Amino acid sequence: MLRIALSTVAILLFATAPNSHAVPPSLPHIQPFSLTGSAFVGGFRAGEAVMEFDINDDSYSVRFNAESQGLIRLLFQWAFELEVQGTLAAEHAAGLRPAVYQSRRYHRDGHVERHVRFQAGFAETILPEGADPYPHPVPPEERRQVLDPASALLSAGLVLARTGRCEQTIRVFDGKTRSNLVLTDRGDSPAAGSPDSGHLSGHAKQCAFRSHRVAGYSDRHMRKPPVEGEIWFRTHVDGLMVPVRLQTPTLIGMAIFHFELPAS
Repeated sequence: MLRIALSTVAILLFATAPNSHAVPPSLPHIQPFSLTGSAFVGGFRAGEAVMEFDINDDSYSVRFNAESQGLIRLLFQWAFELEVQGTLAAEHAAGLRPAVYQSRRYHRDGHVERHVRFQAGFAETILPEGADPYPHPVPPEERRQVLDPASALLSAGLVLARTGRCEQTIRVFDGKTRSNLVLTDRGDSPAAGSPDSGHLSGHAKQCAFRSHRVAGYSDRHMRKPPVEGEIWFRTHVDGLMVPVRLQTPTLIGMAIFHFELPAS
């Protein structure tokens, strides 16, 4: 159950892709930067994470690494990493055009890898040689005009910085499953009594999210209620907001990821 909670936090952190707002044709020059973060489940420290962003005049890349730590690591070894490369595209609905996306989830018995290639607005999963197709394939029409989870996060921060509003319709494809998420406004500052409000000093935008399964899931998973939670963004530079906290309830307590902005 704890592995599921950690996986949920890590994956949902990258599941906030807007569907209908283009970013400006150009962005201020942004130096490469990293966010360092920690995961907590039920009040216990569960893992560490690093996000690396490199945004140029016409291209971008995002890398993410997370792994279990401390006592949790003694119970099981868990790690998740992903990377994506793409181009900025103001004419594209989401403002970004990913090219190649890869993710890897490690556990004691090995690892699971996903590889997605994007061409002409269409996402195609590249399975390892000899691998069996997924049991619940995502139809081609559900793999058009989608973003991978990492590009989705970046696009959400760009749109939020420009519009100042959370309301976004979401389409995400991670190589195996398709989900729709909805972001809605919750306010401009952390909720009173937030357990780690010290990490959210200064202006922050608080959004609620709900994840709806669309395709690629078993019938049993499709019948489950949507995953819900909250995510806070803060301004990193003009034109870009970045996530500083994500939380979602689980059966063993609140799962929380919080990130530190780089020192100015």
